[in-house]
Amino acid sequence: MRALPALAIVASCAWSCAHSGRGASGQPCDVLRVNGAAALMTFAADPGGGVALAGESGARLRAGTLAIDAAGGFILRANGDAGVAWIRPTGPARPLALTIAPDGHTVVVGQAQRHCIAARLDGQGREVWASTLAGEGDSACRAVAFDDRTGDIWAAGEFTGALGPARAVGLADAFVVRISGATGEMRLVRAFGGKGAEHATALALTPAGDVIVAGTFGRDVDASLSEVNFGQGPVRAADGTDGFLLALQPDGGTRWVSVVGEHGDDEVVGVEARDSAVYAAANLHRARDGARCGGQPAVLRNHDWVRIEDDECVAVRALTFDDAGRLWVLENAGRTLRARAFASADGAPLGTRTWAAERASVRGIGIARVPGGFAVAAMTDGELTACGKPVGNAGERTPFVVWVRDLTP
Repeated sequence: MRALPALAIVASCAWSCAHSGRGASGQPCDVLRVNGAAALMTFAADPGGGVALAGESGARLRAGTLAIDAAGGFILRANGDAGVAWIRPTGPARPLALTIAPDGHTVVVGQAQRHCIAARLDGQGREVWASTLAGEGDSACRAVAFDDRTGDIWAAGEFTGALGPARAVGLADAFVVRISGATGEMRLVRAFGGKGAEHATALALTPAGDVIVAGTFGRDVDASLSEVNFGQGPVRAADGTDGFLLALQPDGGTRWVSVVGEHGDDEVVGVEARDSAVYAAANLHRARDGARCGGQPAVLRNHDWVRIEDDECVAVRALTFDDAGRLWVLENAGRTLRARAFASADGAPLGTRTWAAERASVRGIGIARVPGGFAVAAMTDGELTACGKPVGNAGERTPFVVWVRDLTP
């Protein structure tokens, strides 16, 4: 295997509610339920413990005391005690990734009318700016990060046809854009691809300003045709789709590249940068990338260590650090949502927290640090209990967020 960094996290509340830690609401555990058979796609948290989530709904959507009566995309902001601040419909625009700026603004990227779109919303959900990435073919933005050093925004995704001077050389190429935080103007920084399909699905920024992009390459072609030049010479997938980690300088030059690839399809689904290290979460040896079962979840620190779990029906989704520097990874395990903690220095396991549903499946979407702990966003298609409260209805897809504020072992 060629190196990567990652983690996965769990969902459950029984463990945390038994402890004495307190957060913004004065409770060690809070839950927010979103009603309306919505599909949750992306999730982020701010330093105060507030969260943003986005997805698509088929009809009326209700959370807390607020509701919208519009099918299509939506963005929701809640504060650290699970109170809903606002909900905004996005119509046919699909929100695929979001981040929260230091001033509390929400930045969302996604796809509308077959093109990558981006928008910045203020603290009341009002649009500050919106922009579209012009091109001859299709494009979608699937990852976003706010640059605290410059105030700009970085986004990544894939495209077909052409984006400015860049033209896709295969089924789909990956790209990275820099977006002005003040105006929303998009500038293409880097494009790369081969004869197969390349997808950029995760992005993080290092303290030094490098952009870490993660995703997959070599999809839908034979390994002999999967060659991609990430900036340091051609790289070929080992067998099927492989995952990649790419470090770019702010001008788009390649700092380094790492590949995760063995037999079967391999994907990197999450990335975090902390101090001088890069961590990633990956799913290995899948019958196909995106499959829920039939492979192994992995967490790694790039060029340092890797932890592979021998469980063929667990899939990692995302990772984050807590206030104590522990790495938490969010994992889907059938009817169980699981968060596992690792030591950042050597990957040693530090504990597990779980939520389980007896007659329903639970699917984690994201995990993010909040003061004293972490928050997890997930969906269930049945009834479960979180923080002592019922969540979900039988046969209906229900998104929810759980705040866990006491991580005392």
